Amino acid sequence: MSKPENVQMKKAPALTRSYSSFLSVDAFYSKPSNATIAKQAALTVTVLFAIEYGVRLVLEEFQHMQPLLEKETNRLILARHIGTDWFCCVIVALLGISNFTTICPGFLDAARGKQGAMPRGGYESRMFTYQPASFRICMFFFCYQVKNMYDTILWQDGLIFVAHHLMCFLVVYGTIVHCVAHYHVPFYFGISELSTAFLCLLANFDEELGVPGLADAWPQGKVIFGLIFATTFITCRVLLWAFFSKYFVSDALLAINNTDSSRDAARPWVKIFLASLTGLSCLQVLWLGQIILVAKEELGGMLA
Repeated sequence: MSKPENVQMKKAPALTRSYSSFLSVDAFYSKPSNATIAKQAALTVTVLFAIEYGVRLVLEEFQHMQPLLEKETNRLILARHIGTDWFCCVIVALLGISNFTTICPGFLDAARGKQGAMPRGGYESRMFTYQPASFRICMFFFCYQVKNMYDTILWQDGLIFVAHHLMCFLVVYGTIVHCVAHYHVPFYFGISELSTAFLCLLANFDEELGVPGLADAWPQGKVIFGLIFATTFITCRVLLWAFFSKYFVSDALLAINNTDSSRDAARPWVKIFLASLTGLSCLQVLWLGQIILVAKEELGGMLA
C-alpha cells in the first residue's frame, strides 16, 4: 500500500515563531514542537481574555445608553457571549471558508457531481495527511475551548456543558497530536461553527443564560437573530452536515478496517471521531425538532 504524501517529512524553512507568525499558515509548514504549541496556545488564550475585557470596557463606557447595561452582571454576560463565543466562532468559520478550496477541493468536485471525486482509494491521504492550514484551525479551536471551559466553570453552566467541552478537547487532541482527519477539519471545526456564532448572539436573549429583560427591551433583535440562527443551523448542521458526513464516515470506516501498522497509533482516534460524529448528529436531529417547535410557537405568538 502506498503511503500518502506527508508534509511532516518535508524540511521546514527556518522560522521564528513569533505570535504574529503564528497567525500565518507559513508558521505551520511543519508540525510545531509541543513546547511551541503550548507557548502559542497560552498566548492565544491570553489574547482571548484581553478581547473579552475590551468588550467589557466598551459596554461600560456606553452603559448610560441602555438601563440593562447599568448592571455589571449583564455587561459581563454580553462580553462573554460576544467577545469570546461569537468572536471565536466567527474566526474558525472564516478560517474554514478561506482555506476550504486549498485543503479539501475534492468536496467541491463531489458537489458538482464530477466523476472520480473523493475516490475511496484516497481515504488514507484524507485521514492521515498533515495540513498546515487545518492545524492552525485546530489550534485556535483548542484555545477557544480552553477559554470556554474556564467560562463554563466560572459561570456554573452545568455538567452537560463541561462534558461537551471535554469531548471537544478529546477530538481536537487527536487532530493536533496525531494529525487525524485534517482534510475534514475546515468544515467540522470551521464552517459548521457559523450557526453557533449566531446561537451565541441569540443566547443573550435567554432569561437564564443571557441578560434578563433583553428580549422585552429588544424583541426585534431576538426575532432577527433567531431567524438567522435557524437558517444557518439548517444549512450548516443539517444539509451540509449530511453531505460532509457521508464522506467522513466512508473514510473513517476504511481507515478503521484497513489495517496498516504505520497508522496504528492514529487509528483509535478515528474511532473516537466517528463515535463523536454519531452522537453529535443524533443531538442535532433533536435540536432541529426543538427549533421547529420554537419557531411555530414564536410565529403563532406574532400572528395572534
